[in-house]
Amino acid sequence: MHVDSGLRHRLKKFPLVVCLWRLLKKAPLVCRYGVFRLIGNVTYPILGGRAALRGYYRKTRDFTKSGNGRYIELVPPSGARASAPADEPGAEIFVASIPGGRSLYDCGVAVSPDHRLLADVSWQDMVRGESLPLYHAAMYKIRLPPIRHVVGSVAVVTSVRPNNYFHWMFDILPRFEILRSSPLVPDLYLVNADTPFQKESLRALNIPLNRILSPTMHTHIAADELIVPSLPGPVFGLTPQARSCAFLRSAFLPKDRAPAPHRRLYITRADARERRVVNEAEIRRELLGYGFEIVSLTEMPFLQQVKLFSEAGIVVGPHGAGFANAVFCPPGSVLVEFIPPGHQTENFKRVSRFGGLEYRSIAAAADNAPGVPNFTNDHTVDIAELRKLLHPFGPRTGNP
Repeated sequence: MHVDSGLRHRLKKFPLVVCLWRLLKKAPLVCRYGVFRLIGNVTYPILGGRAALRGYYRKTRDFTKSGNGRYIELVPPSGARASAPADEPGAEIFVASIPGGRSLYDCGVAVSPDHRLLADVSWQDMVRGESLPLYHAAMYKIRLPPIRHVVGSVAVVTSVRPNNYFHWMFDILPRFEILRSSPLVPDLYLVNADTPFQKESLRALNIPLNRILSPTMHTHIAADELIVPSLPGPVFGLTPQARSCAFLRSAFLPKDRAPAPHRRLYITRADARERRVVNEAEIRRELLGYGFEIVSLTEMPFLQQVKLFSEAGIVVGPHGAGFANAVFCPPGSVLVEFIPPGHQTENFKRVSRFGGLEYRSIAAAADNAPGVPNFTNDHTVDIAELRKLLHPFGPRTGNP
């Protein structure tokens, strides 16, 4: 639950309010949810769009059924449909036009004109494999940020963790492809353009930076028309989707004939704050003997990363967002991922499956004493296990 600092300071002057607030914070979630919906419905006639939300629509389609707005359902390309695993739930792919719709925060929370959350395009916390409105933080804001009205149509492209390279690649950029598959053309795009990789990838997609609204944690815009493309699919556990991988390859890989895959890359996280390889010096010595290049992606321009991975025959490294670039590896390449303790994810295994890569992983050991938490997930890699994986490839001698 969140109350802005000015309102919090004023409420503290009333002891009864403070007491009730403390009791509410300890109450079961369902009770808190009911109280906030009551607050929203009572204060909405007074505060308007800044009041607590009045409820939610589980699906955007449910709102448009009332005759307000337009819902355009899109059929996935046949290639993407064919390459999706049989056990993967099919995502609804659509673009909605919502007159008078609003968007909140840097992650593109979508709100209907009748002041309810559009849950299927406002993904946040995942419970049992899905984003549940009951757990969404936006449902527990007692007052929303000031509203800025924007003339014209605004497409909400941003989503969760926009400054994370992995989520930018697989959860945000593919929304442009979904948007472009519809007849709707927005005047402006609500999407983050703060980091170099964001700006460079947007330019490569021919998105003019002067038509971008870069949102923050305090954003609350109301547009004449809010255009909302669906998310490519469930975030986190089932990311990425086959359609997203196909889009990224078609959008960013060079059109001219790429050289035969020949580069051997070790992606280091030595300059990261977490998930570093403790015995990296030993790992580097071993890999240099196999002709590997030691590569840091931290300051590397986006299109240079695309080119680097498009020439790779084998990529090795610890789990991290930089492995999203494996989507650009040629079919038949090998991806070897170090998995730190506590990370149970198949994100890059999925990337490998959709791209025709050979995927291998090494379960690393925690860098801490038994029973002591390791909050950075720094880890040690078994050099013998790595050597066993690399042995079939043999040391490289000379240039390919």
